[in-house]
Amino acid sequence: IFSTVHGLYHDRYAYRDQMTDVIIQHLITEQKVRIKCKDYVKKIAVYKDKLAVQLPSKIVIYELANPGDEQDMHYQSATKIQQRLDCNLLVVTSSH
Repeated sequence: IFSTVHGLYHDRYAYRDQMTDVIIQHLITEQKVRIKCKDYVKKIAVYKDKLAVQLPSKIVIYELANPGDEQDMHYQSATKIQQRLDCNLLVVTSSH
């Protein structure tokens, strides 16, 4: 049995779907967007305008296309960490 993989930040809820996709849901507008990762999604983290997805051989960090728009749901790949990392917890942070 596989456990639930999900993350929450304010009005954004992200969860794994069909083992290889990530669904991000805006809890106020109920809009949903699907990111097809084409690999097994191990962990998810959400913070502000960033979404991190851990796959078996890399971590992909997505950013909102328009971070100033609170209802924007268009995520684009911003950074890839090409390393196999084993962790118990995936967290996204930022410096001001």
